[in-house]
Parts: sequence; structure tokens; C-alpha cells
Amino acid sequence: MPSSDTTAMGSDICSMSDDSWQDIRSTDQRNAACQTDAFPIVMPLAFVLDDFRRSSSEAQAAAVAAPAQAAAQSSAQPPAQLPKLGEKKGYFERLGNECGRWSTVDGDTRGSSGCGKRFRRQILRCYEGSDEHEETRLALKAHTRYWMDVFLDARKLSEKLRYTEDKTLIHERIRDQIPERCLFYKLHHAGQPPAPREPDDHDYFHGSYLHTLWNIAESERFLPSFHGSGEGHEASTPGVYASDQFEKAICHYGWAIDPFGSGLFYRFGWVLRAKPTRCMNRHNRGRGTPRHEIVFPPSELDILGLLVFPDVALAQGTPRFYDFRLDLETHPEGKSQPPEVRVDTPCRVPPGKWDW
Repeated sequence: MPSSDTTAMGSDICSMSDDSWQDIRSTDQRNAACQTDAFPIVMPLAFVLDDFRRSSSEAQAAAVAAPAQAAAQSSAQPPAQLPKLGEKKGYFERLGNECGRWSTVDGDTRGSSGCGKRFRRQILRCYEGSDEHEETRLALKAHTRYWMDVFLDARKLSEKLRYTEDKTLIHERIRDQIPERCLFYKLHHAGQPPAPREPDDHDYFHGSYLHTLWNIAESERFLPSFHGSGEGHEASTPGVYASDQFEKAICHYGWAIDPFGSGLFYRFGWVLRAKPTRCMNRHNRGRGTPRHEIVFPPSELDILGLLVFPDVALAQGTPRFYDFRLDLETHPEGKSQPPEVRVDTPCRVPPGKWDW
């Protein structure tokens, strides 16, 4: 186990000021703060920050030239149409095909084919010891928190979704199921915040696509849907599906993705609050079992926050996205496409879609 000094250093890894990094960047202390022998491949954060500043400067320079380039291109071709909820064009069916949720991958390749089996191969976690080894877990969380901050900043969501170590907002009935390495981002509502907890309120998990995070966080609500609608999650019964079982909601329905090109797969989901008596009764299935699933009208739900579950294993045959494509992301009305967020030095290079 690490010393208390080392633990404190690791937990504050992403909150150090720029001056603090400059003070220690050329010393051995930087390496002690940013990585351990058990986690040597994650980039030192000082290097990450330097690289991000350089990229930001280049992005600003490109932004200055962008209007002239856009004007020159506008007469030559129409602007690309960004995916948007409510267009009724099979958006979620397309996402399902991309991740292999349905039996189709890349058009007409079936899951039972050789290509389909290779696409859905087993991929183990990169850092199995992070659940037991505290320094490794702190480094993994620091790495995830940094790149999630970049992702949220690019969508101007940093004030809406704020990372917190305090999970007491979540009822202990489900909070105890959340793994130590899972990060929680509390949703700060611009509209009406959730009402104080009442005795008959229950908290639930909802697994989700990363591609819809922006729209959900911006609107602070879910949309009901049915299959083929293009709105919400596309299921047979309009409503928001939830579970009081982390394994059911996040580890099954939180579709795995390598969002930053780091070689680590993540699952994403939301923590919701509702009164169980307001559910759609015929879909309150499997109560008291690991398969419990319950469906609510969106108007009966409060969103408490976002769960980010890093470095997950993929069982053979499970859906997954091998990368995050901006052209598949939903955009709130009037928002333009953000820049891509990708690490320069991956933690590992996992098997690709069709590698043997």
C-alpha cells in the first residue's frame, strides 16, 4: 500500500496549478506524482499539459483562418449534416450496427461470420491490478479525469458535469455497487434541480452511449422513444430503461468504447432518481434479482450525474466501439462539431476491428 503522502499526491494529480507543475517538472517528484512502476505507460501529466497547450495554440491559429476557409468552401459544397435527435432516420439502429449490438457489423457482416467473431473478440482489461493496487487506481483515475475534462471542455460542459469524489448524493443501496475506479460527475442543473430526497425515492443506473452524452447533459433530460423513431434510446416501449443493478445497467447496456484512442475501453451511464410507483408497471421486471429492469416516463426522472467506468474488459460477442466518431455524435440545437480528442501516446494498442 502507498504511503499517505503518495496517496495524497496521486489524488491531487489533476488539480495542481501550472506553477506547481513548472516547479517539479524537471525533478523525480514529477514521476512519483504522475506514474508508478505498476502504471508506467500513462503519460506524465506535465507532458500531457504541455502537449495540450501546444495543441490549443494550434487550434486557435486554425480558428482564425477557419472563417475564410469556410467561406471558400460554402460555395463549393453544402455543409455536412450533423446527427440530431428526433430526425427519425434510424440513428440508434445505425449506432447499434456500428458497435455490433445487432447481428450486423460494417454493413452485412453477421456476428456468426469470421469477421463478426473477430470484431467481437474478447479484450481483457489493460490494468487488472487497479482494483487492488491503490497507486495504479489513482493513476488510472487521473488519466481518465484529465481526458474527460478535455472532452467536456470541447463541448463547454465542464460547468454542467463536475467531477467529485463525494458519491453520498447516490443512495447507499446502489452506491456500494459502484467500483472504486469508476468516476462520478455530478450534473449541475441550469433549469430546475432535483427536489430533496423523499422516503419513497429510489436511485437507479442507466447505461448509455457516449455519443448522446452531450445532448442529455445540455437538455438535462431523456427523450422517450420506440424502435425506429430516432429519438431517445429506441426500444419497443417508449420510456427510459433503468436498473438498480450496476452490472445490468452499466456493464451490459453501457456500450463499451475506446473514446480517446488510448487503448482503454470505457463504459458510460447515468444515475437517475425516481419514485418506483411512477414506473410503467408491466416493465418492472426481475425485481430483487440481478436482472431487474424498470421503465419510467422521462418526466418522472431526475438526473443526478454521469458515471465513467474506465478500463473495462470486453467478453467475446459483446458490442463495442473501437473508436469515437464525431460524425455519429448527437449535437444540441445550434452547436457546431467540436474538435477530436485523442491521446498522442496510447496506454496500449489493443486488437483492432479485424485483426487476428
